[in-house]
Amino acid sequence: MKNKFSYILLGFILITSCFSDEALEITGAISGSIKESGSAKAIEDANVSLEGGESIQSVLSDSNGNFVFGQITSGAYEVSVIKSGYIGDVKSVIVNPEKTSISSFSLQKKVPVAQPNSVELDFKKPEESVNLTNKQSDVMNFTTSTSKNWLTVSPTSGTIDPNNTVIIKITADFTSLVPETYEETMVINVGGATMTIPIKVTYVDPPIITITKPQIDEVYKMGDVMPIAWTSNLDGKVKIELLKESSIVLNISDDVINKNGGTYNWTIPSMDSAYYKILISSLEETNITNSTQAFKIDLGATAPIVTTATGAEEIANNFIKIKGNIVSLGVLSDQVNDYGHVYSANSDLPTTADNKTSFGIEKEIKSYTSNITELQSSKTYKIRAYAINDKGTSYGEVTSVTTVAGAPLISTTDVSDITASSAISGGNISSDGGASITERGLLYGTSAELTINSPKIIDPDTSTGSFTSSITGLTKGTTYYVKAFAKNSGGYGYADLKTFSTVGDPPIVETTSIEKFSSTKAEIRGKVTSNGGETLSSYGFAYGKSASPTISDNKLEVGVEDVETFNGEISELTLSTKYYVRAYASNAQGTSYGEDVEFTTKNGLPGVTTVDSESVNGTSAVINGKVDDNGGNVTTSYGFAYAETDNPTIDGFKIEIGTDGIGAYSGKIEGLKTSTKYYVKAYATNSKGTSYGDQIDFTTTDGLPKVNTVGSRDIAGTNGVATGTIVDDGGESLISYGFVYSESVNPTISGSKMEVGETATGGYSGTITDLKTTTKYYFRAYVTNKIGTSYGVELSFTTLDGMPTVSTTEIKNIGISTSKAIGKITDDGGETILAYGFVYSTSQNPTISGDKVVVTEKTDNIFEGTLSGLTNFTKYYVKAYVTNSAGTAYGSELSFTTLDGTPTVETTEIKDIEVNKAKAVGKIKGDGGDVSEYGFVYSTEKNPTIKSNKLVVTENTDNVFEGAILNLKRVTKYYVKAFLTNEVGTGYGDELSFTTKDGPYFTITSPTLNQAVAPGVNFNITWDTNITDKTLTIEHWNDGVKISDLSTNTNITSKSFTWAVPSDATKNKKHQIKLIDNSETPIVYESSLFEVNDLTYVPDDIFESWMINEGLDDVLDDYVKTANLNARGGNLELTDLNIYDLTGINSFTSINYIAIDNLKVKSIDISQIKQQNQLYYIAFSNNQNLETIKLDREPNNKIRNFYLVRNPKLKEISSLDNFTNCNSIYFSENPKLESVVLPSGYNDKDPSITLANTAINPGILSYVDWTPLKDIGMVGSIDISYNNFTDGDFSFVKKVNPSISTIGNPLTCIKINEFSYLNDKMGNITYSPRTQYITNDCTKDDTIVSDDNFEQALIDLGYDDVLNNAVSTQDLKTITKLNIPDKGIMDLTGLEAMTALKELYIEKNTILNYGYLSGFELYYKFDFSKNTELEVLSMWNINLQYGIIDLSKNTKLKTLNIQNNTNWSSRGGLDVSMLTNLTTFDATGLAVGCIKVSQSQLDNIPAGWDKDENESYGIDCAINNSSFTDSRDGKQYSFYGLGSQIWFYDDLAYVSSKSYNPYYDDVKNGSTPIYSKTNLYWVDDTGAIPSGWHIPSKEEWVTMFTALGSTVSDSGPGDSKTYPGAALKLKSKSDENWTNDCTGKTKAGSSTSYGLVLKTHRWRAVNNGSTACNEDGSLFGVTYLSSTSKMIDGKKYHYTYTISMSDAGYYDDVIERLELVSSDSVYPGDQSKNIAQGKYMIKLIKDD
Repeated sequence: MKNKFSYILLGFILITSCFSDEALEITGAISGSIKESGSAKAIEDANVSLEGGESIQSVLSDSNGNFVFGQITSGAYEVSVIKSGYIGDVKSVIVNPEKTSISSFSLQKKVPVAQPNSVELDFKKPEESVNLTNKQSDVMNFTTSTSKNWLTVSPTSGTIDPNNTVIIKITADFTSLVPETYEETMVINVGGATMTIPIKVTYVDPPIITITKPQIDEVYKMGDVMPIAWTSNLDGKVKIELLKESSIVLNISDDVINKNGGTYNWTIPSMDSAYYKILISSLEETNITNSTQAFKIDLGATAPIVTTATGAEEIANNFIKIKGNIVSLGVLSDQVNDYGHVYSANSDLPTTADNKTSFGIEKEIKSYTSNITELQSSKTYKIRAYAINDKGTSYGEVTSVTTVAGAPLISTTDVSDITASSAISGGNISSDGGASITERGLLYGTSAELTINSPKIIDPDTSTGSFTSSITGLTKGTTYYVKAFAKNSGGYGYADLKTFSTVGDPPIVETTSIEKFSSTKAEIRGKVTSNGGETLSSYGFAYGKSASPTISDNKLEVGVEDVETFNGEISELTLSTKYYVRAYASNAQGTSYGEDVEFTTKNGLPGVTTVDSESVNGTSAVINGKVDDNGGNVTTSYGFAYAETDNPTIDGFKIEIGTDGIGAYSGKIEGLKTSTKYYVKAYATNSKGTSYGDQIDFTTTDGLPKVNTVGSRDIAGTNGVATGTIVDDGGESLISYGFVYSESVNPTISGSKMEVGETATGGYSGTITDLKTTTKYYFRAYVTNKIGTSYGVELSFTTLDGMPTVSTTEIKNIGISTSKAIGKITDDGGETILAYGFVYSTSQNPTISGDKVVVTEKTDNIFEGTLSGLTNFTKYYVKAYVTNSAGTAYGSELSFTTLDGTPTVETTEIKDIEVNKAKAVGKIKGDGGDVSEYGFVYSTEKNPTIKSNKLVVTENTDNVFEGAILNLKRVTKYYVKAFLTNEVGTGYGDELSFTTKDGPYFTITSPTLNQAVAPGVNFNITWDTNITDKTLTIEHWNDGVKISDLSTNTNITSKSFTWAVPSDATKNKKHQIKLIDNSETPIVYESSLFEVNDLTYVPDDIFESWMINEGLDDVLDDYVKTANLNARGGNLELTDLNIYDLTGINSFTSINYIAIDNLKVKSIDISQIKQQNQLYYIAFSNNQNLETIKLDREPNNKIRNFYLVRNPKLKEISSLDNFTNCNSIYFSENPKLESVVLPSGYNDKDPSITLANTAINPGILSYVDWTPLKDIGMVGSIDISYNNFTDGDFSFVKKVNPSISTIGNPLTCIKINEFSYLNDKMGNITYSPRTQYITNDCTKDDTIVSDDNFEQALIDLGYDDVLNNAVSTQDLKTITKLNIPDKGIMDLTGLEAMTALKELYIEKNTILNYGYLSGFELYYKFDFSKNTELEVLSMWNINLQYGIIDLSKNTKLKTLNIQNNTNWSSRGGLDVSMLTNLTTFDATGLAVGCIKVSQSQLDNIPAGWDKDENESYGIDCAINNSSFTDSRDGKQYSFYGLGSQIWFYDDLAYVSSKSYNPYYDDVKNGSTPIYSKTNLYWVDDTGAIPSGWHIPSKEEWVTMFTALGSTVSDSGPGDSKTYPGAALKLKSKSDENWTNDCTGKTKAGSSTSYGLVLKTHRWRAVNNGSTACNEDGSLFGVTYLSSTSKMIDGKKYHYTYTISMSDAGYYDDVIERLELVSSDSVYPGDQSKNIAQGKYMIKLIKDD
């Protein structure tokens, strides 16, 4: 094609040359413009290259972005454009003769990818991170900012290396907000390009709990009911716990109703007497807690303490066996009156009013078991142990136990309709026993032992309730038994037994015999052989003198119930008379009789009965008899006849008991033979003769006595008590009795014995002594008479070890260095007590080998001792001890903490609050020793200390003191605490707050309290006021006496007065200035007392130490010679010092330059420095606590430059209206600054004003009066970036091409002067192009549309007419459908105005891959929250990397197509859970991993939904990123997961009581600091490490390196190990440089994915004072991270194995190696300097 074109051109030249004599023109030109894509901003100095044919040339674009190549030979060329920070481009261009070809370029800015591209914060999650990833090949420089001062962003600037990531943290401060939802923006500038991240902040009232009761230092006693009360804005439940020394010691209740607060009455149990706190936690909001200040629980009578077993030992269907424990009888109680278990199936908290077991009184702590019976099966019972003493009833924990499913419960109904062969009965099932009924019916039979195998009738129904069955086929006159039954899976249930008899016959009866008869009586026996099947109604005997007597004759009724045999006695019969008698029985069928039996009464002999024998022994026996009747004649003798042969009579052996009488009698027969059988009869004799009773017999014993061994008690080490009972003496007198014992079985009296006595009866006991310890003995009782010796049963006991026992009862009277302990000896172990007392230690389990107190006196075995010489505020462990010959025993261990000695004070009230003063009242509660000072501290910030403003009070009444706090600011909130100081330390009262009133105010600002004023110099008396219409009289007073009038007519508005201090002024601390307004009712204003001296008061030790180093002072005593300071000229530079107070700085009256950088001061007052003389430069920077600045306001001062940089808390600065010589005001990164008053005039007519902040930490400054600049017009520059300005009128700047920056302010319109705007002379105006535009008219109602392609698409659709980045808002509101596919749109700003939009089609805008959409960076969160009417959304093939769609407001969506966006990140996921109307959904070709849906969607995925197989639906697609807040100081730390470990992202910064910072000690001592500024921690300072974390070991570091993909290498120096590749991921962040002193070059740090270990540090390694370099000239960077210990300045501190970073080269080379070594092996030289120059870092790793 090229050759063909050349031939045609040659022919054309030849032909045309024939018609002209002139030279032929065959050249052309190329021109074009280069603009920034999206903003259309001209790009200046772009390198434009032309290449083609023989021509290679290049030019730079001009300020308008234009370029031209002229006189170019016609032909084909390539034009390429390169510009740093932009993506280059190449185009082909044809140059025609005499033509200018146009080739314009639109270059895209290189911007990073953001992930996520939107942030949502709330009170629970106040911080979020955004990753900025550089996908380009060039380094990106960036800045960040937000428009609100309560939103902070970190870092505010930095660089991002190619393919690296920087983490941006966004944090919301809710303290100044009111509850509502905020829509804010983070702005990211990258080389001039701007990206925005939308930030949604949701703030609702934070949940709170505030405990109002108990209060500090209240005292409660054990057993008291403590009212616990709290307020809250939560509804739900809370858990109440008891704290001791910050540890939970008791769960009071974990289920208390909390409805906007609540109350709970707690009965205090037995516990240590000590100080405690109440902790209340929400069960719903688990992070919402509140605790009280300390109150005291003291000794008092308490209810017992019992515990319930967590489960039952045995469970049956109606039985539960469960244990309980009496843990304590109760403080001051020696017994419980009753104990056991309470239980209920109906109450969750059973009490003694419910069912219970009861065991009565108990005097010892013990474990016990209750057998709970008569329960229902398959029933859940609530059971808890209980115990009662005189103080009250206590319960253990509730245990739930369910009885097993049992047999059904059933009863038998009464039997009815009984006939001779049938009857009706049934049952009633009251419970199915926990399982379904499978069978029911009746069992019956003639035996009461009915089983399931007995005859039965089965009812066809199987329900519960009653049923009836008929029993047939019965035998008449028969007794039957019946019971109902029911069956379930648990078995058979049987009812109660019923009995009935079928209808039968009359009974059958027999007359059995006549047992005996006498003259007037007879005993008869009968028998019922059958009741005829009917119940008997009567039975007995009928008798008479005729045969066959009936009951109508004479009868003896014996009974009325069924019986088998019976007998009766008939009396009052006639002597010698024949009688007939027969048995009878009656039932319902009639009366039946037995056979007749006849007998004839005797002729008058007595009747007698032999009853029995008893008390038979070897030689005697006791016989019982009875005289039944005397036979009608007087008895003359009765007794017993006995013999060794049968049938004894009174003719043989007899004993007569009596001579007359009737009834029972007994007698003892003595002198019998042992082991002999005897026969005995009772006898009785009257005038008719002798009668005998029946014969009985007995056999005498062998004659030995009898004894029982009862048991043993009081067993000790060498003795024990045995008990026995003498049962019988064997009929002989006893000779001896006692106990025999042995270490072997069957001891006898021939061995060891202990005789108790000789004669006795009944029980006895005796102490067996001289036993061996811990030995088993067998013993038995013995008794001896003349016959021999008998023994009781053999028992045994084991002697104890002989050790005594003791209890530690109580610790009381706890002081700072002493306390008292009480103990009780409960057993001496059977041995003499040799010593007793107490042992104590700061460690558990003290013994007598350590500290002890020996006690020599006791009462009732109770002893008391004083522990002295203790350390204050220290926990001690104490045990009582007792010693005997067997050894030393200890009581239980108690603990207590000595008082800390810090005095206690109460802040009582704040009263008499006025505009500029208030009165505080306090009370001394405990001085803890000698008080050195007391009063009040106050501040505008919470938690003031004595380092804050302090008011010392010198008098009190009954420990109550008050003081007037003066010179306050009006309408300002102050926090106040009373303080009290003694030799131990300072104690503070509760913090109170108050707000000064509004109104006229007057505050003396100098002199201040204790300020030193030199005699013979000028001193500025200053004040602040809003009063304008008065004059003042100014007086000087000393020691309460007026010295002089300094002025009588000073205008109050001047706010200062120069006082020439007399050279002879009295030198003391009692001077005062009084200012009196000259009115009819004058008001006197008094300054604080100050000092006149030729010394300057310098209270800050670090500040004075600096002066000593400067040679201005020699002794650290708070005072410096004023003359030395007055004479100090030149520059005053105070940098990186721990100075909190700059009092004394005003004596530097000759300096010309002052720089204050990185101090701790809250205020800077240089108003007394005579600025009109020398001072021309002021710079205050990096002062983290600085809030106020006071300056000299005298006119015509010489200040030319004033710099305020990075003072994050600075709020107030004096007016600059008199700074008329100032030409540069540079205030940067002071976000809290509320107002600035500019100088009223300028000598320099082109001044520069900077009042800027940053995107990460924007300011609150919203207004400045620009009037002083309006008169100048030609202002050099104005920068108000990242503030809160809403007025963008800068038209007063007359300068052409003005330099103005408004970026980061909530402006929409920037107004400049008409000439600059109309002539396109916009100069260097920096603004936010997506939220701001420049014009000379800010009255139009337009919406910004910053993307030209987007606006062109709207023009094409007829919604706009001019491409000017603005479209009528009203026109956009009418759009309902927008179809703009494949338009190359990079920015959809303006879409938010389309509130009526229903259909949106933005697919195939693939250019979004290289830019940002809707003002957000590449990690973009699509936000359609304003398009709430949207029903169709099509955005396929967008391919925006890391895209996230927020559709939470688009609930009307029906169709969503996002297919083929393959580069979207899985980190954010995709949430469609709220789209309940979504029926068509295409998510194929994504890489989100998880699509979040609702549970209902997951259960029924619509048919119109589609996704790839590797994607999943889920109800939770959350990402687990978190942080940790140290509750001790509120500092928040990020943490990051690496492999299986979780590491602190930041360094530990907690300052513990034992942490050490040698840097500041060096400064204070005046020596050159060699240590870094971070804290070191004592090795034993475990309190420095927060709970749940620990210092990593060397092995844990290696584990982390391995997780980063590194493997060990032995290439390090010495014994070091190198982990290649780990350093690349752990090196320092991009805003910190690597300094290499070997070459003087600077190595730029690279951002990484982690930035974990070496974050925020610069590295230098020093060996003997010189830089340590590698052989290749690179630097070793050394730090100490934590993990071991080292002696530093004679003290042992934490540090770690050295982490060395090896830099392989410079600039673009990467850090490749990480070495893990011991510090000694790296630099064997001066180790102190190795350590000194490193940055101490404490890294933590989370516990497993």
